[in-house]
Amino acid sequence: MRTVHYMIRKPGVSGETIYPSELDDDDGYYGIGSFFLSGFDEWDPLDKVYSFWAIHEGRPIETMLERRTAATYFVDVGRIGQFGFKARRVGVPAVYMGTSSAINDPLLIRQLAPIDQDSLERAVRDFDFYFVGFTPNIDQIR
Repeated sequence: MRTVHYMIRKPGVSGETIYPSELDDDDGYYGIGSFFLSGFDEWDPLDKVYSFWAIHEGRPIETMLERRTAATYFVDVGRIGQFGFKARRVGVPAVYMGTSSAINDPLLIRQLAPIDQDSLERAVRDFDFYFVGFTPNIDQIR
């Protein structure tokens, strides 16, 4: 199964991404990250289900992002709700350039965007739930 990764653009380099934990603390760089899907394209048969990490009440949980159409994916989190995402091709394909061995496919050609931002905000407010994607230290969040 593939994984939704949370990455940021590498400072000063176009098209290269790293996990936020791989930033050098000394350079003072801060950036907004994005959720990326690995894989070759939207018709890749391996891309039907992705592991999509979230935080619920302060603890990491693994949810499943399932493809409904070529570019539409949904996560069902029981009583918390269903959340839709669109996968969009990035202009310049992003390539993972960090040091983690946790990523199998370094080519990140699609970025996830929420279909309904309000439903995500309600999940945070009402259930202390939010998506974080995979980062190498996900198992250390408590």
